[in-house]
Amino acid sequence: AVSAASKWGAGIGEAFSVLIEHRCEMAGQEQGWCNLLFQLEGSVLPFAFKIAAPCGALSVLLKWLEVNNVDGAGDTAKKETISPAAYGAFSGLLGFLIVFRCSQAYAGYIMGSSNLNQMTAFWVESASTYVSMCSLSKDSEDKKDRFKNEILRLHSLLSAVALTDLH
Repeated sequence: AVSAASKWGAGIGEAFSVLIEHRCEMAGQEQGWCNLLFQLEGSVLPFAFKIAAPCGALSVLLKWLEVNNVDGAGDTAKKETISPAAYGAFSGLLGFLIVFRCSQAYAGYIMGSSNLNQMTAFWVESASTYVSMCSLSKDSEDKKDRFKNEILRLHSLLSAVALTDLH
């Protein structure tokens, strides 16, 4: 069974994607940077929006109740204060978690980038080894050139397929 909140969140996500498509069309960008900037497939934004939208709406409602002093909410809010020590501890913990998460993501990116460069270097080395070994062959120059061209095209195709799969 699908809850009403998840249906509401899905509806908001669909409305958000329609709004983005409309903005891209207004900007005259049918494809390109606008769609890339606002792509939703593979993005965490729709899920984050489903969580953040109700929290934001609740905070707006509470602030409105405080400002308009509905049922004494403004008086209660003035009496209740947050301890500076608790606020400082929460802020410190949140800051630590954000920095830790960002450093882990950056480390993963660097590791993936270096592995990709190493893989590309191995392919180049393999292709250059095949090509250099052709000079020792006793076949005709035409046959050597066809073999070199085929090896280079196959290595290029291998590289293209692997890099496309990564994207």
